[in-house]
Amino acid sequence: MLMPAWLLGSLTTVMLGLALVNTCRLLLRLLPLYSRSIAGSARTHTQWHDIAGLDAELAQCLMAISMAGVLIPRIAVLPALTWQVVFVGLAAWFGLQCLDGVRANGADGLWHRHGVIHLLHCLATVYMFSNAQIGPLCSQQSGVAGYLTLAHIIAFVIGGECVWSLFRASANRRLAARAEASTQSLVCRCAMAMSMAIMLLTMN
Repeated sequence: MLMPAWLLGSLTTVMLGLALVNTCRLLLRLLPLYSRSIAGSARTHTQWHDIAGLDAELAQCLMAISMAGVLIPRIAVLPALTWQVVFVGLAAWFGLQCLDGVRANGADGLWHRHGVIHLLHCLATVYMFSNAQIGPLCSQQSGVAGYLTLAHIIAFVIGGECVWSLFRASANRRLAARAEASTQSLVCRCAMAMSMAIMLLTMN
């Protein structure tokens, strides 16, 4: 992965910042649940809305930490193979969620809790760690297709989804206090997506 030093430093800063933000968000979700379990009150029960989205928060946190290690290998906390196993497992988890959503709601179920988006991000992360050198997909053809690689295609899909999500959110303009956490999650997810797209576009 070749990129200018300023871009490398900027992306690393973004990833470390996202790792910190997502870790704080995850802890803020987990601490109340831990407190309830310690209290052991018979009246206190963990509701679905208390734990919904924790998988996505965890995936984004691990993604940011792992991508920082890709950019600067000396700060990597786990070997590449270990990260691949982790994200293959997460991809399988989100894939099952997508299947459940499709069974329950048809094609619209793919977007339930953004499962298909998190699935795509996990698969893109696995691809980056595999560092697959498959060459141009259409190297024998002339025109733009001759310059497309799988990394470029994934980058365009991720970037396009990010732009679409931001456009849909701005069109809805629902910034009520109830939607604040969802807005924060969208911003973190889009920052991660655009950073990953840039990294994919710089892959050889």
